[in-house]
Amino acid sequence: MNAPVLASIAFILALATALPAQDKPQRTHEFTASLDDVLDWSAPLDLTEEKLASTWKKDGFSNSPLYSTSDTPGPDGKTTRRLRFGAQPYNNITVTLSALTPDLLVTEGNLTLPADPTLTELELEFAPKSPVAPALTARWKDRPHKTLAVQTETAGQVTFTTWTLDRATAVLIESRDAPPTLRIARPEHAAALAILFQDRNLVLNADLDFLLRGPATWTLTAADLDRRFTVPQTTDPLYFQWLDSDHKRARFTRKPYSNVTAALSLLEGQIPVQEANLDFENGRLTRATLSLFNRGDSEPLTVPEFEKLIQNTGRSLGQLLATSPKPQTSAPGAPIKTSGWLWTSPDTVALMEHNDINARAAKGASSQPEYLRLKLAPAQNRDWSLGVKTLGATSSIVTKASLLKNLRQTPEGATYIAGIPMVDQGDKGYCVVASCQRLFEFYQIPCDQHELAQLVGTTADRGTNSRLMEAGLNKIDSTFKTRFKALISPGMDSRDRERLDTARFAKMIQTSIDEGIPLLWTLQLGRAEEIPPLSTTGQVTGGHMRLIIGYDPKTSQVLFTDSWGAGHELKRMSLAGAYTSTDGLYTLTPRSY
Repeated sequence: MNAPVLASIAFILALATALPAQDKPQRTHEFTASLDDVLDWSAPLDLTEEKLASTWKKDGFSNSPLYSTSDTPGPDGKTTRRLRFGAQPYNNITVTLSALTPDLLVTEGNLTLPADPTLTELELEFAPKSPVAPALTARWKDRPHKTLAVQTETAGQVTFTTWTLDRATAVLIESRDAPPTLRIARPEHAAALAILFQDRNLVLNADLDFLLRGPATWTLTAADLDRRFTVPQTTDPLYFQWLDSDHKRARFTRKPYSNVTAALSLLEGQIPVQEANLDFENGRLTRATLSLFNRGDSEPLTVPEFEKLIQNTGRSLGQLLATSPKPQTSAPGAPIKTSGWLWTSPDTVALMEHNDINARAAKGASSQPEYLRLKLAPAQNRDWSLGVKTLGATSSIVTKASLLKNLRQTPEGATYIAGIPMVDQGDKGYCVVASCQRLFEFYQIPCDQHELAQLVGTTADRGTNSRLMEAGLNKIDSTFKTRFKALISPGMDSRDRERLDTARFAKMIQTSIDEGIPLLWTLQLGRAEEIPPLSTTGQVTGGHMRLIIGYDPKTSQVLFTDSWGAGHELKRMSLAGAYTSTDGLYTLTPRSY
């Protein structure tokens, strides 16, 4: 995210000058006022300019000196009106403004009144170190609220406290260096409230409880998601990223951008979330997968801490879904031993899974926590991705005929495989397991990169090389009993390697793609130019794995995809450059193929 975008997020209102009626020389004035005289705290968004003007009227002034106004025309021709009050609404006016109690001083306040009254927003900035939270809790003692704290590198601990009012949502933001800030808006615009601006850095509070709101959850569209998390004057979503150009998968993470930290939470802020992937089919949300803990992203947990997290999550889920869970154990012969619980309500099915610590300990392996994830889907949608009926099974329903249906041709004559789900490995060295997750999802084998990382021992920061990648592939193959074939391998016979050339390389690719089978491709980045070029902010050299998904005989190019999110779905490289860069080329197909 560039600086101009961040700079445009926080609006700046110019200071004007208020003069008493018929006063020519400018004089300074001091006043004392209380927001409690004009604000109904049970319905704070009912505050109007008319009420401010009549209540805060001062003798000798043609307009109230306690607030200033500014009008901003929008692109739709409608005008947004902002009322500014606080310690200095004009450069010659000083106000001692209190709220909630006489001792709590408001240094800055803004009331936004767009043409659409449902968009009204109120923001209050209090004096530093003010005990605002206790005062609000006392004022809204009968209102439900939740508190979430997140540790950041730039602002220390940031605390978000959210209250649910009758027709509004209120968010109080407190941090080490910034003054307490209270923002209030209609519930549908609440996401844009929970943002701490600090220089060029932002801290966001992303409440994911909208995924557990009964039937309404499964009517959510991609456009609804965009609207829900829209931040004014920004072009790209701050809270999440679309992983593909078709907006079929959205990904929430704790670090969506280098200068943005997101506090993801579930179940009234009780359960921290590391990552959430939302899948859309036929225009509606059809599946959500939330990583509550994974070794690659989370701080280490002891076994008792891990078990407590499992218990707390399960207890809260049961209360919310109003149903008791059924235990889920790995299917006989499952490649990865997984334990879980399944909740089935009239509208939602929820599956919580984690690595089976006892099974690993029984074999003398490390019993460390690896992952805890939650899968959500409509009650009628117990499909392969939920893996409910055969938890941990590797069966697949794909056939040769079904794979061939994914073949596409561009108008220019390139052939490629469509429909491969996008996975973003993030900053972790997870290219092997992320690529395999994409391949397994394509084959409808339920598994994710965190499970695979446990299996092959992948770490978030370990460097990659071709032999480690192939060792990981061999372990995945033997565990899942897939059909694995090495077309090119670092350990292949030297005579076989000598017989390789670009023509044989092209033939391998064409044969596999024409059968609808993507190729796992290990290579050295930076040896050949790519279209589009690699971003300088990401990996540009070293060992990497990606998927080859097509070929273009007219341009002599290879078509491939990376597990780096949107913009990496379909890319190109010259056949000669791809051959020069290659360390390994593999196929991995399900047993049913």
